[in-house]
Amino acid sequence: MTTLADIFQQHGAEYLERYGAVMPLYQKKAIRDILSCRTAHLGGHTWFCEDCQEFHYNYHSCKNRNCPQCQNERCEEWLEKQTEKLLPVEYFMATFTLPEKLRSIVRKRQKECYNIMFQSSANSLRKLALDKRFIGGKIGMASVLPRRDAFGTDMVSAAGFPSSYSLYHSRHRHF
Repeated sequence: MTTLADIFQQHGAEYLERYGAVMPLYQKKAIRDILSCRTAHLGGHTWFCEDCQEFHYNYHSCKNRNCPQCQNERCEEWLEKQTEKLLPVEYFMATFTLPEKLRSIVRKRQKECYNIMFQSSANSLRKLALDKRFIGGKIGMASVLPRRDAFGTDMVSAAGFPSSYSLYHSRHRHF
């Protein structure tokens, strides 16, 4: 299976040459960390396994929050916690894509631009949900930036609460 480190190994230098001047430092650091994760570069430790009665050597991980090798377990734990918070209803997934012409601006001012994108997408979804043709009430939603890319994803409940606090379900299989 191809890993992110494999992709960075093959194409990272070319990518940095092309976009490095406009990349935020944390992204450059993430590439550097992912390339060195669980390699001799970070060192390692020896441990003894009681079951097989042998010594084993494991390389240290980079602990970068963007590293799929390091953060997979933490990500799974986070997803489990979020799943426990869900209402017992169906959900829709809504994706909001940035126009190509805005992407160079977003690359330079990510925090501000992604905040605007998520506020706008949430406001749009809330407005649609209040319309009785769709749900007719206030919805629950969670917004996620799957990776720092040109889109954001919202998970939207297919039910909402009007002012009477009884649960209204969507009348459609789409939002």
